[in-house]
Amino acid sequence: MAEILNRGMMLITQNLALNVATHIDKMVLAYKPGLNYTDPVNPDEPDPALGEIKYRGPVTKAAAISPDKVVYSLLLEPTVGPFTFNWMGLEASDGTLVAVSYLPDTVKVAKDANQPGDTLIRNFILAFARASAALDVTITPETWQFDFTDYINTAISDGLRAGFSASAITADSSLPANGKYPSHLRFMKPAVVTLDETWADGSRLGVIVDHSVDMAAGDCIVQLTSGTISTSAGADRQIRLRQASREFIFEKIAGQWRAA
Repeated sequence: MAEILNRGMMLITQNLALNVATHIDKMVLAYKPGLNYTDPVNPDEPDPALGEIKYRGPVTKAAAISPDKVVYSLLLEPTVGPFTFNWMGLEASDGTLVAVSYLPDTVKVAKDANQPGDTLIRNFILAFARASAALDVTITPETWQFDFTDYINTAISDGLRAGFSASAITADSSLPANGKYPSHLRFMKPAVVTLDETWADGSRLGVIVDHSVDMAAGDCIVQLTSGTISTSAGADRQIRLRQASREFIFEKIAGQWRAA
């Protein structure tokens, strides 16, 4: 869930009365234990504690999608991390926390001797009347998206050439060996998917239960033949996906499969 905070709206309103733009120039990533990302954001949300903050840095790009809608983007390169976050905030140039979004636990993998790391992009959209003028953001999405689209298209193209394609799951399956597995799975029926133990650190798999699946007819399970998959609720050999139309991310980090 995402929300403009009361103090953020107050800052924007006060600046509008003074005919001054509100400049949002920083993005904050934090981890708050016990946070449920489906809960509504507290409109009086306090700033995260120092120990909860995992990253704080400048907004990478901003664009006006329309006169009433502005998007802020953060790009973290493979050298940044490692950390896990479930909270994202937008901060104005005067230090005011303007808006907050609750997220599922998200792992940022960093490059080291054993893994390549990942490039992470997070977008935050603010929508209200005359947002573009109030926030002094006039760059068009086409200009803002150019570099990112270039990067994403290249990554997808490279992945397809290497055999990373999406797969529909209609029966129990064991995924193939490292280098031949898909990057995304979609359960079309209740089934069990077994991950290959040989996948390298840095491997990442997105899994979705299709909205058409009858969850009462059986479980959609991702499992290991041995070992456990770590989650925020603990570790288990089998992970049951109980929510349709939500992407679950499985990543192998330091020899341990993790799910979020």
